[in-house]
Amino acid sequence: MEPLIAHLVDAGVLQAAQLTQAQARAQREGVSLWEALYALDSEFVYRALQPKRAFYYRRDAEQFETTRRTGQPPNLRTYFPPNLQRNSRQESVENFFLQLLGWRLAPVAWTEERVWIVSEPPVRVPTALKTRLLAGVRLHRLPAPPEQVADYRQLLNTFHATAMDIERPLIRVAHIILQQAINERISTILLEPREGSLVVRFLTNGDWQDVLTLPTDDRKWIDAVMLPSYVKGTLLLRYRWMAEMRIQVEPIDDFGRIPIRYRKRDYDLVVFTRVVNGQERMYLHFVRPKFASRWK
Repeated sequence: MEPLIAHLVDAGVLQAAQLTQAQARAQREGVSLWEALYALDSEFVYRALQPKRAFYYRRDAEQFETTRRTGQPPNLRTYFPPNLQRNSRQESVENFFLQLLGWRLAPVAWTEERVWIVSEPPVRVPTALKTRLLAGVRLHRLPAPPEQVADYRQLLNTFHATAMDIERPLIRVAHIILQQAINERISTILLEPREGSLVVRFLTNGDWQDVLTLPTDDRKWIDAVMLPSYVKGTLLLRYRWMAEMRIQVEPIDDFGRIPIRYRKRDYDLVVFTRVVNGQERMYLHFVRPKFASRWK
């Protein structure tokens, strides 16, 4: 049994009989286990989201503690810094994180006195001195495979562009897609990688329609948005962040939830990622629309 599934069973979120049914359904229908669980129990995502976040936070923190003891880096393909996860984020942390990225350093984690980093070239003495003088911490460079370092640093750069920098045009693009889906009464949005691009598809009356190919614009409702070249690779991460899903280099099947308010109505989106041939597809399902209280 996979560690996350075992954790959900131990936490009482998932029953063994329910798991068996979902595994059979996932294999029969070609969907992820999480989608099959949601089809059997529409409350599953709401119950499991917090225990899942706690599981990944604890796992990353334990990997970091192992790194502190042994001097060996975690698997950078399945790791995300505990300092940057939602239950530990602070403005000072984000400023320090951005400064490190500007010096081409990829932080693994940090304490008040030391920061553990990976980098492709060795750390230059002036950079180490700047970190010591400006931030009051010492750098500790960890050995890591160059290919993992490059992918990990790219993930952190993308994370900053999608989750931290709220002024990016990408934020507006992500919101306009959701708003247009609501206006057209769409039940599901699919983000599908296709030949180097990311295609946004709407499910309308049981049929899928391609509505946008990033970064190419072919709909009037998005004409006013300037799409930068990085959009197609980071829109998935933006929605993952909004849905409080797992962020890491290696794509995985996952689930999450995005609550939004639009035109005095509240909407819940249940979100799933499904890995197909090494590529990540994302499904966003609209559920539970309701009028917002006039007293809010």
